[in-house]
Amino acid sequence: RGGGPAPPVKKEVFIPGVSIDEGEAPKEKLKPIYWSKIMDRKIDGTAWKDSVHKAPSTKVSLSSNFDSLYPARKGKTIKKLGTEKEEKIQMVSLIDPQKSNNLAIVLSQFRASPDHIAERVLAVDESILSPAVLQSFIKYAPTSDEMEAVSSYKGDYAAIGPSERYIRAIGSVKNYTTKLESMLYLTEFEEMYDDNHYYVTNLRNAMGQVRGSKSLMQVLKTILHCGNYLNYKTRYGNAQGLQFDSMRKLRDTRSTVKPQVTLIHTLADILGKSVDFEKLIQSVSALEGASKIPLSVIRQGVSELSISMKKIEQQVEDKNGGHVYFEKIRNFYNKWGRQQKELQKNTIAAQKEAEEFLVWWGAEPAKKPVEELLLEIWSFVQDLNKAQEENAKRLRLERKQKERMDRRASEKDLKKNVQRNEFNRELGPLDMLLNSIKEGDFNLKEV
Repeated sequence: RGGGPAPPVKKEVFIPGVSIDEGEAPKEKLKPIYWSKIMDRKIDGTAWKDSVHKAPSTKVSLSSNFDSLYPARKGKTIKKLGTEKEEKIQMVSLIDPQKSNNLAIVLSQFRASPDHIAERVLAVDESILSPAVLQSFIKYAPTSDEMEAVSSYKGDYAAIGPSERYIRAIGSVKNYTTKLESMLYLTEFEEMYDDNHYYVTNLRNAMGQVRGSKSLMQVLKTILHCGNYLNYKTRYGNAQGLQFDSMRKLRDTRSTVKPQVTLIHTLADILGKSVDFEKLIQSVSALEGASKIPLSVIRQGVSELSISMKKIEQQVEDKNGGHVYFEKIRNFYNKWGRQQKELQKNTIAAQKEAEEFLVWWGAEPAKKPVEELLLEIWSFVQDLNKAQEENAKRLRLERKQKERMDRRASEKDLKKNVQRNEFNRELGPLDMLLNSIKEGDFNLKEV
């Protein structure tokens, strides 16, 4: 037991046209094919056995066809100082592979080492910190566990990838993600502030324009008067005010005699004598923009700006004043902090004015967004102007049609007179007298 000779090594069978002899063997190791071999004892009776013994051999220059195309993959190598010996380095992954790969893609945008990129980020280098780059850094920011895994790694630095090197470089930064978010806020703030300031200002202007429009008040009074006339002695009559969405009925109520004419056409015709619709549209022009942006969206945008500014304010109070990052934060806050608070105050005022505006129009603030009412008013004044234009167009067509009919009637009368004169020339005196009596043209004095 255990003392006998080792079993003899089985010698491989050489098969001409299939096996590789030493003379044609590759000089370097090639990329292998991971196929599944049929065991030698099971090869008999297979197609492979028949192909080996029955098919003719193909002359192939193996080295020229395969050596250059399929060399074996070589591991990364590093030459140690003082020796020519090369050693393979096994790469080490310390964070989630997918996250590491995504972060590496972001870093590859810069022609610099991960350590240098980290230095530029910490120095708030605006030449490389575009909003898109900052958003990517925030998205793939390391967790506390990943930071711990990288910082505690004691192995070969060359064995970790660019993502791990970057994380190691920024590992000493306190509140790294918060700082990135603040940097993004700094780069995007001015545009966001301008947009929201415009939205708030335009909304307040739109409501003010409507409240101050004497022409619009005249239009509304006339509509009530005309509508009460149509609704006389019905339960809809004697109205003193309307829900503004009722104005759609003006477009839908058609004349029973002229179906192409609606109630808004009639009102435009009446009002057009005393109201300049183009000037009315200009007097409430802020409605167009104000009706497109929901107040809820404006409030959310301003709220996000305020929350981010609060974070900036907290960092301004940080005593670590020598760092470039904190210097930029302080300068930014000194420039924009007060304006942001003013914008927030104006937004609160706009919210209150919007509620009062809705109540002023007989609407319930809890059920109707102010931008919906603004859109209804804007659409209505445009419909009035459009109806006046359609009235003018219809009048031109009717005038042309009447001129055409008058011309045809005149031509018909002329033709009738010509025919009568020709007929009279063919009649004798007595026939002409009888014909005149018949047509009522007889004059006794002339006779």
